[in-house]
Amino acid sequence: MENIELYIESTIEYYNQNAVAFVSTTVGADMESIYEEFEKYINIGGCILDLGCGSGRDSKYFYEKGYHVIAFDAAIAMCEETRKRVPIEVFHQRVEDIAYAGKFDAVWACASLLHVARDNMHVVLRKVVNALKTEGILYGSWKYGDNERVDKGRYFTDYTEKAMIMLIESLRNVELIKIWVTEDVRIEKSDNRWLNILIRKIGV
Repeated sequence: MENIELYIESTIEYYNQNAVAFVSTTVGADMESIYEEFEKYINIGGCILDLGCGSGRDSKYFYEKGYHVIAFDAAIAMCEETRKRVPIEVFHQRVEDIAYAGKFDAVWACASLLHVARDNMHVVLRKVVNALKTEGILYGSWKYGDNERVDKGRYFTDYTEKAMIMLIESLRNVELIKIWVTEDVRIEKSDNRWLNILIRKIGV
């Protein structure tokens, strides 16, 4: 696919232009079963990076549970939506530009890395893993499939179990805890399927 960077920029602009509508369809989504899986591996008070915070739904949940939360999003309108909902640091930044080292007990990347170009996914995941402390946990989710596509102005890279496992195996010092497929929790999107992963950083 040509002009991927232009598609990614148009994706960011989509969220800036459609922030209110996007929030209305996502902020009330029931993520309880995913939270439960994620929180098995984190202690209350731990430091979580909400990578691609969107509406602020998940940052709010983790903050109110007693975690220390830092968030960022590539769309400034999404940063503003998160700031409305939770009193935490929210940075306007693309996931490709993450530059932390050994800071977080966990990274929550719910439906955010799916906008990273396929050819750049290994580099971005390496940066995300580097942001974790040793034994830190990453949760990520992608739409299920094997396509690289543009849908209504947004760029997506979809993954299957096989492709994701190959990607994870190419990373150093990580172990796959769990990989599973779920249906979309939004009733109007129930025909969508999501690939979910939990991985642990096991070395420096």
